Amino acid sequence: MLPGDGWGARDPRQLSFQVFEIRDNAGPIPLAHLVAESTGFFDVEKHDFSTSAAHVLTSRWDADWYRRIASHGYHYDGDSGRQQSVAWPFLYPMAVKALAAVLGKPVTSMMLAFNAVCLLLALALLFAIGRAAGLDAGPALIAPAWLVFNPFAFFLVGGFSESLFLLLECALVFSLVYRRYWLGAWAVALLTATRFIGLLSVVWLIHGIWSDSTSSPRKRIIQSLAVAGIAMLGVVGDIAVKWMQTGFPLAAFTVRNAWQVTPPGQWLGLLDFGKLFEGEYLALVFLGLSLFLSCIAALCKAIRQSCHAAAMLIGIGVTQVGGTLLLNPELHSVGRYLLPLAPSIVGVLALGRGHGRLVACAGVITAAGAGAMPFIVQRIAIGWPPY
Repeated sequence: MLPGDGWGARDPRQLSFQVFEIRDNAGPIPLAHLVAESTGFFDVEKHDFSTSAAHVLTSRWDADWYRRIASHGYHYDGDSGRQQSVAWPFLYPMAVKALAAVLGKPVTSMMLAFNAVCLLLALALLFAIGRAAGLDAGPALIAPAWLVFNPFAFFLVGGFSESLFLLLECALVFSLVYRRYWLGAWAVALLTATRFIGLLSVVWLIHGIWSDSTSSPRKRIIQSLAVAGIAMLGVVGDIAVKWMQTGFPLAAFTVRNAWQVTPPGQWLGLLDFGKLFEGEYLALVFLGLSLFLSCIAALCKAIRQSCHAAAMLIGIGVTQVGGTLLLNPELHSVGRYLLPLAPSIVGVLALGRGHGRLVACAGVITAAGAGAMPFIVQRIAIGWPPY
């Protein structure tokens, strides 16, 4: 049952009362019937209290929104002051919806199967990128291992878009390693259709074009303009889908003020390692942010030394993570925001110097992830934030 004035929660569509029936002298009255015949409420929603693994994986935070979109499409009532489904880009939920229709499977099952395939392909591409960058088999496995045993790997296997985004990010990096700029442009378009922040990757696509000394300046200009135009198709596609389904082509860009950023004081909890013994795992984010800062330092070094290949590998991940943190500084999402750093790890290892420190840092995060993952997943299953 949802309060009509929208007060009492960050998301006014959250379940606010867990009352199922009202009794009087005439007998029990179902709450849904009472609300339907009353005023002051704007909607009644069925709430699923299932504790099955599939439900937990597809009913938390963004996963719940994606499941609803894949099941019922986009909806927008013109109210930009509250969270609505149009805020989420279209590629992941529409791909799940199409696959579920073609294969005749439930949306929840298809979300998990699709993410599993995307994750496996991303790990294979990540290893191939490491080998193409000149790493031996052992070092080339560090980035995939960092992902698999990451404290926040739940978001790679749950009903979130992280696996698809990571796969497309690795596809972009792979195309740039082999100078397939047109394929890279389409990868950026799909990346943007998965999460709008993916459009920032076009900077490194153009960087790759201008680092190619075999092309003339005129050809570089034409290629840069062309790939930028192709990359924008992700945004154009999202506008078209929202327009067809809701009648509001720019709906995704009008609801951003419905999200609240974390107050600066709460970020200090990253340094409170004592909370680890109280079931609070916020300090684990500090390890990921330390790796992020290490990658930024390595990127600056690669640029100074004109190591274009390493700079590109590091820069794509750093750009995605940095852009996301700046545009949406929400503390309880930082763990999954750091997952696109995986290609940056390959780039730092390929850079050579600083190799030992990065391996140590990635190893600590991997070990911490393996140890803390069950407890984080338990918190998520209960319905709490991951840390």
